[in-house]
Amino acid sequence: MDDLSEEHQRLLTEFQVAMPMDSQQAMRRLNDCQWQLRDALQSPATEAPHVPSSSSSSSPPTLPQLPVNRIMFILRWPAHLVWRMTLTILSFANRLIPRHTLSSPPRNDPRSAATNLLRCFEKKYGEIHVPFYQGSYSQALLTAQRDLQFVLVILFSDEHDDTDSFCRNTLTSEHLIDTLQRMDFLVWAGNVSDPEAFQVSAVLQATTYPFLAALSFPAPSNNNNNGSNNNSNNNSTSSSSSSSSGTGNNNDISTPPKLNVVDRMEGAITPEDVVRRLSVVHERHVPMYTRLRAERDRVALERQLRQEQERAYKESLWADQEKERKARAEQEDLMAAEEEARANAAREEEARRTLEEKKIQYLHYLYSRLDPEPEPEPKQAQDKQASVTKIRFKIIDGTTVSRNFRGDVSIEALYQFVAVYPLIQRHEPVIDTDKPREYDHVYDFTILSNYPRIIYPPSDRLISDEDRLWPSATLMVEPSESL
Repeated sequence: MDDLSEEHQRLLTEFQVAMPMDSQQAMRRLNDCQWQLRDALQSPATEAPHVPSSSSSSSPPTLPQLPVNRIMFILRWPAHLVWRMTLTILSFANRLIPRHTLSSPPRNDPRSAATNLLRCFEKKYGEIHVPFYQGSYSQALLTAQRDLQFVLVILFSDEHDDTDSFCRNTLTSEHLIDTLQRMDFLVWAGNVSDPEAFQVSAVLQATTYPFLAALSFPAPSNNNNNGSNNNSNNNSTSSSSSSSSGTGNNNDISTPPKLNVVDRMEGAITPEDVVRRLSVVHERHVPMYTRLRAERDRVALERQLRQEQERAYKESLWADQEKERKARAEQEDLMAAEEEARANAAREEEARRTLEEKKIQYLHYLYSRLDPEPEPEPKQAQDKQASVTKIRFKIIDGTTVSRNFRGDVSIEALYQFVAVYPLIQRHEPVIDTDKPREYDHVYDFTILSNYPRIIYPPSDRLISDEDRLWPSATLMVEPSESL
């Protein structure tokens, strides 16, 4: 069955609901009919499926039972064939004759058909109604199997006079709505004018509309007389008993038993009658659901305990591994930090050495471009920029040096002179040097007057613009850190 496509699995599920038999036999029947569900259901081979009796395992089959089944088959098959042909012709004619229906023209997408049915129903009868499952029929069966729910299939036809009163009075009954919710029924509804609903009607062998079918897991077989005690539900009893015997009970919660038709209601029916019939179905089959749910909860609890044990083991293992990882990571971090410290120290030393080399290169650059000291003027000129001022510097090391400066040079020229004074003092040779690239020189000293204390930062401001530096001045040179 794992090799079947999704469409073939859906057809197999619907076929087994209508004709309970094991999967291998059902697949053979469908293969014989090229997987045409309607042909498989109408095939004489499936009209009278073999129902194993409770004593078949203990005694060989007896020949007298065969003529009775053969006679019943011969009597039923012509009538059933005529009914099927009539239903097919009417359905085809219904598609050709346009008329106002509960649903729009059929679509290939079952979910679109379900959505369209819901919209049309609520437009005509209001939003208070039994909850319609939004999906295909096979999806509804799979959902009910997965969630352990009862299923109520509702089929109606626009060609039947009872459809309007059924939809208006029965499907909108709050008593029925509450009952379906309380008993956990999944409701799938369809209009037989839609292709899927028409196919479902063939699967469930609906003859009169409105049509309701209750689907359930088979009830536990406490004795062999259950089939004879349930004759009150029209043809549903034989369907239920044959379905139960055909599928059998499965104690494995991973593969729950298949859903079987356990009750059928056809024609005009009141909500009270529907509630009464569904209550009987629920009371009869709820023990199976209780057992399945208990088994599911037990398996879930065991799975949870295993998962908790595995989680505890993994957490313990993870804690040990995490402890080792942290110790290893701390050792690696320590080694990496030491290596990083050494690398940073090397980089800093390299940067300091490079900066020092660029600083020396810059000082030699300034030294090579230092203007000659101008001669003092015998008489003070009227134009300060053309005149010369004499400035005495008190150097950081305590020495004093004087130099003449023209008035048209900037304050920064004072800083440049002080910066290269050690070279002048040592009589260093003048070397033509380029200005170092990517280097911004920062003076490590500040020039200021002692009284009043005025700081003269390096700038493009001319010396002639500073009255206190004219015609002479004494300036202090202090380290920048001391300011």
